[in-house]
Amino acid sequence: MKAIFLLLALLPWAGSVACQTTPILFQHVRVFDGLQVIPSTDVLIRDGRIENIGQDLKDPSAQIVDGTGKTLLPGLIDSHVHVHRAESLQQALIFGVTTAFDMAMPAYRISELKNSEISSMADFWSARELATAPRGHGTEYGLIIPTTTSPKEAQAWVDDRIAEGSAFIKIVYDDASEYGSRRIWPTLSKRTMTGYYRRGA
Repeated sequence: MKAIFLLLALLPWAGSVACQTTPILFQHVRVFDGLQVIPSTDVLIRDGRIENIGQDLKDPSAQIVDGTGKTLLPGLIDSHVHVHRAESLQQALIFGVTTAFDMAMPAYRISELKNSEISSMADFWSARELATAPRGHGTEYGLIIPTTTSPKEAQAWVDDRIAEGSAFIKIVYDDASEYGSRRIWPTLSKRTMTGYYRRGA
């Protein structure tokens, strides 16, 4: 089965929405919008946005793409990734993932990604630092991670993440017991937001 993702089709003409100058007209393409399938239709893209969907669309200025036998669908969203380099986001885009939610990364890596010379890559949003207890999951990699142990500390912790530019907050509530681990991580209590060991220290 042949499949074509919307953003993939745009890549030859536009590295980003801002630089798309030539309208693109997909003809006779199957469209899946997330809810329904349109067996065959035309789709006109202008300035990086869908302007019209319908039969026999015309635009003399548009680049024509024959969509016969192919499927057009919205870009995919990966809601849990760990982005290590710009090439990872470039690869994601190749597979139709247009947005990635990164679960934790140091501030310097966000800067590197934002300043990358690679123009065609998936958009990403990051939690930056994760909320975990001292010695909890996320601290085992040797990085210095700000942790929290009580409700009194929680607000300041969140305020700091917002100031750093976190797009969302990731809370670690995982002591590794579900994976059969011999080491049980300290984690955060749902009720008290306090670091604890579920099976002892």
